[in-house]
Amino acid sequence: MKKFLPLAAAFAVTVFGAALVHAQATDDPVKARQTLMKTVGAQTKILGAQAKAGDAFDPEAARAAAMTLAEAAGQVPAAFETEALDGETEAVPAIWENYDDFTQKATALETSAMAAADASSAAEMGTAMQTIGGTCKACHEDYRQKK
Repeated sequence: MKKFLPLAAAFAVTVFGAALVHAQATDDPVKARQTLMKTVGAQTKILGAQAKAGDAFDPEAARAAAMTLAEAAGQVPAAFETEALDGETEAVPAIWENYDDFTQKATALETSAMAAADASSAAEMGTAMQTIGGTCKACHEDYRQKK
């Protein structure tokens, strides 16, 4: 299992990197946002696995996922510039009512992801994930529909 973790992480980074490009190419702002947020979630999941990897921690895979997460987070403000709530979306109007706060939270995620790219052990990634998790939670509490 440990042998396949770096390969799986590299594959996921490649797939979700392609999803970022696709998200930018679609004309449907809701679908573009959803693709972007799926990328955020997938990279966060990879980083969470790296935080629990112990001796199998792969700094290259972790760095790639963190940088992809940072790139995606950097695209969040532009993806939400257009107020669109058509179809199935978890976005709430408060995003556009408090757009400056929303974009600050996206920037905080980008910053924390960039810091996670420097993690050199599972323990350091665990600490970085606490910060990343906090930034995600802060945004979801205010700007995502409660389930």
